[in-house]
Amino acid sequence: MAAPSGAASWPTRPARSTTTTGRTPRSAESAPASDGAGEAPARGGPPVSAATRYPPGSVIGWHRDAPAFGPTVVGLSLGAACRLRFQRGTGDDRRVYEVELAPRSAYVLAGAARTSWQHSIPPVPALRHSVTFRQLGGR
Repeated sequence: MAAPSGAASWPTRPARSTTTTGRTPRSAESAPASDGAGEAPARGGPPVSAATRYPPGSVIGWHRDAPAFGPTVVGLSLGAACRLRFQRGTGDDRRVYEVELAPRSAYVLAGAARTSWQHSIPPVPALRHSVTFRQLGGR
């Protein structure tokens, strides 16, 4: 099935993640919600990139990226192919769609895909890397 309108994560079990706020890279288990100085940036803060390594079997559970990351999230999927799943609703109203992300695929989450749908990635069969770009402090 096709993905929701506006679909063109965030890691829950990264082995290693490197976050860059436009200037200073640093390593972390997951990307921090700060401007690199330990404080949340003001609205319209710096762009942030996170490079994350996912070993075979890694899962990204259902989630929606925090509104503080702005209206658009852009990602680059490297290494193993994976399925990017989308869901909204519950019970009989639950709708689930998925998109295959081939190695070296880029995706954009904006509009309803960003605000109304949760997304996840089921277990990957081989090593995968993800580079995610967000805007801190954007709403």
